[in-house]
Amino acid sequence: AAAATKSVQEAIELQNEFFRTAFERNVGQVSKLADHWTGVAKEAATRFRSVTANLSNSFSPTAPKPRRR
Repeated sequence: AAAATKSVQEAIELQNEFFRTAFERNVGQVSKLADHWTGVAKEAATRFRSVTANLSNSFSPTAPKPRRR
């Protein structure tokens, strides 16, 4: 497409538009990935809290039961 341009200025504008579009597309993809990994991290943290809460409940000290004589 750049070879079909009529002037250097037109070629530069065409190239700038191409890079701007490519940059915006890549930023959009990075944003999607960031949103995805944020969700994954939140889900992992929720599961981790659940597991650690269950473990701490299992090992929490309780008062000993009185012995029968």
